[in-house]
Amino acid sequence: LAAAGTVGLGALGMAVRVGDGLPERFDDRALAILAGAKAEHAIRHACMDRTLGEEPCRLGDSEAPVTFVLWGDSHASAFSSALDYVAAASRRGGYVLAAPTCAPLLNVRRESSRYDWRACQAVVDRALALLGAKTQPIDTVVLHARWAVYASGERTPGEGGGRVPVVLRRLDPLLDPPADDEDLFREGLESLVVRLRAMGLRVILIGGVPEIGWD
Repeated sequence: LAAAGTVGLGALGMAVRVGDGLPERFDDRALAILAGAKAEHAIRHACMDRTLGEEPCRLGDSEAPVTFVLWGDSHASAFSSALDYVAAASRRGGYVLAAPTCAPLLNVRRESSRYDWRACQAVVDRALALLGAKTQPIDTVVLHARWAVYASGERTPGEGGGRVPVVLRRLDPLLDPPADDEDLFREGLESLVVRLRAMGLRVILIGGVPEIGWD
């Protein structure tokens, strides 16, 4: 009897696997959410940390002129699929510039033995050059990142990598009197927003996701 039960469970498991989890057991709303999750995964991996020599990833309507840029770290990349959907429905085109651990801050860098701040600075330089080139009718910049960790310097309790502090420094060491992460974060973000607005751009800040930690 035990052997028959084992065989039956094995057959059931194989049927679920071959049937791709039997998606017909879900309603249309659940399937739409699942499809969105798969799209997010595809966009995130295709566009994250794209090399500087490549054109930025497109969002929204591929036939429309580019009128906005989504700029940030991996959280911006995760947000890109939602913005891609909304932009496509509105027939607007955009770019996404996202790189892991690279917050959109001006004249401020992240100091860490695990990450090369020069790579993040290259993203900042590329974004400003793209926006200043005026080759596309870009009028809006959307900024999104894991703001809390850059502002506080701390990760949520129980999170992997929690022993690695997030420390900010000014790019110019001669202008680096003692300051905590919160002050430097505010300085870097405010400086960037002022710079973008001086370029005639509308700036939209997307708030951070809740920091809930892990158990």
